[in-house]
Amino acid sequence: MLANAAKERDRGERKSVQGGVSGIDQAGGRLRLMLWILAAIVSHCITPPGDRSRSRGQPAGGSALSFAAFVAYPARMTTSTAQSRSGAADASRDCAAVLVTYFPDTEVLVTVLAATLPQVDRVIVVDNGSPDGLEDALRDLIASGRVAVRRLGRNYGIAYAHNRGLEEILAAGYRHALILDQDSIPQPGMVAALASAVDDAAASGLSISAAGPRYVDPRTGQEPFFAGLGRWRFRRLTCADANGAPYIPVDCLISSGMFVPASVLRDVGLMREDLFIDEVDTEWCLRARARGYRCIGACLAMMAHTLGSDTIEINFSRSRHVPIHSPVRLYYIVRNGILLSRMPHVPSTWWMPNFKRLAAQLVLFSTVVSPRLRNLAMMLRGLRDGVFNRSGPYGATHARR
Repeated sequence: MLANAAKERDRGERKSVQGGVSGIDQAGGRLRLMLWILAAIVSHCITPPGDRSRSRGQPAGGSALSFAAFVAYPARMTTSTAQSRSGAADASRDCAAVLVTYFPDTEVLVTVLAATLPQVDRVIVVDNGSPDGLEDALRDLIASGRVAVRRLGRNYGIAYAHNRGLEEILAAGYRHALILDQDSIPQPGMVAALASAVDDAAASGLSISAAGPRYVDPRTGQEPFFAGLGRWRFRRLTCADANGAPYIPVDCLISSGMFVPASVLRDVGLMREDLFIDEVDTEWCLRARARGYRCIGACLAMMAHTLGSDTIEINFSRSRHVPIHSPVRLYYIVRNGILLSRMPHVPSTWWMPNFKRLAAQLVLFSTVVSPRLRNLAMMLRGLRDGVFNRSGPYGATHARR
């Protein structure tokens, strides 16, 4: 009887938690949540002293970069344009790009396409519910036959949009796919440098899942690091660590600028659409890693790219610019970070430092960056939905990202 009662009690406890991802038991989920709370308590996110305007949530650097400065920025990058070799000169004929849009600045979008088209054979623009007028702005490019616009009608999320474009690229028989955001401007030679880095890494015996460029945020002039896994914090990898090689092995890449062999997409699969947005690229990179592939950063490939709607400067042991996100994006960042931590192919060397990062973001966006209460509410909702394994879009409609 006691054994039967214990079984019933255990069954009731399992039902109290909704649908954990396979391979992660309830006790493990509770332990990770306790670690997350502990990380929040010891979080070291501190507002810069002596700068009370920023401590009230004012973004660093004032207003967003002007369009003219944004467009001109790639020309100011000091890194030399990569020279084609190992067949990379023909990369444009073997590669098509998918570019996802959502209420784009059409002037910037035309510039992105003008910088991309000389480097690829075709660009598929997948639009996530923007208003009419996109085709008019791209009329000449569409008429050339090298740009196609696929309207989804509403916002299905970035993963869904990526997948529709990637499916079209795979069906057309291209050997490589390039993924771009609507505000990412490739430097001339970027795709050739990515293809060359993949060839070099493959020649050294690595199985490459994707290559990504270095990129600079035009608003700050800073070049973010490539991400490596670590026990307590992410390793900051730069091309200075490559010892003169044209690439550096990394663990995760951002989706914009990602250059992926079609064979890898067929083996690993496409993006997880239930994540909707945020950590979609991370999940794919870690899924590929679990299958024996490695991502690389291509040291001679460059791109201008912005993260977040703005940035805020934080000074703690070192100065850095942290991207500012809308409350709904903070929801996805927290929720998807927790969802990834429950996936069997995501190692503790990702979710442990990510919990520390989420704790720091919870403190920062609820105390420093406006709207503080809204930020806190959405992040707590993300925490709740992550714990209860809820995915998909937040609500019926979504704020513009």
